[in-house]
Amino acid sequence: MEAIAAFSHEIRTPLTSLKMLIELGRRHGKDGEAHFDGELTELLVLTVDELTRLVDDMQRASRLMRGMLPIVAGPQTLRDIIDQAHAAMPGGVLFEEPPFEEVTGMWDAEQLAEALAGFAVATDRLGDGKGRVKTAITTAGDAAEITFSSGGPARSGEAFRADAGYGFFRARQFIVAMGGRVECQRAKGFALVNIKLPYGLESPRGSKNAHPAR
Repeated sequence: MEAIAAFSHEIRTPLTSLKMLIELGRRHGKDGEAHFDGELTELLVLTVDELTRLVDDMQRASRLMRGMLPIVAGPQTLRDIIDQAHAAMPGGVLFEEPPFEEVTGMWDAEQLAEALAGFAVATDRLGDGKGRVKTAITTAGDAAEITFSSGGPARSGEAFRADAGYGFFRARQFIVAMGGRVECQRAKGFALVNIKLPYGLESPRGSKNAHPAR
């Protein structure tokens, strides 16, 4: 239910923008016809693209939940996925890329990178909102562990609700589908998301397809 509430909240922003742009187009037009100059047309296209992205995200999440969206897992280095996640972050939000032992896992690089970006954005949104998210990464044991945090001091008291954003719930759903776990902490001005990601459901760490890269 929180995921649906988050989606409903986020889709209102582009819908509101679309209504405003249509009204501006009508004001610029004549005889009841709307007129869109270059600037208004560009904003209209961007708004429609955002609506399309949100609807596509919802559809993908629904297909994943029903087992209809394939997870295309292949040997991928965690460093490459972290770099892809950083590149996928929206403007104004960054997360650190700390040093860690390089590993290769059987992962869906594109979907995992999107999920990590979604977690980082949610952490910033619920934390101090300064646009810089702290990151800790460990690769010991049977799973990589990635932690995003923002603000402090660290304490827990509230759940991640719809205000975390739809990207958080979609990301959590994907990690669970990959056999991983997501643990969260939240308080006023502080948020933490810890992701435990197996190196591969079919290929355990140390095998030919999932092993530390040294």
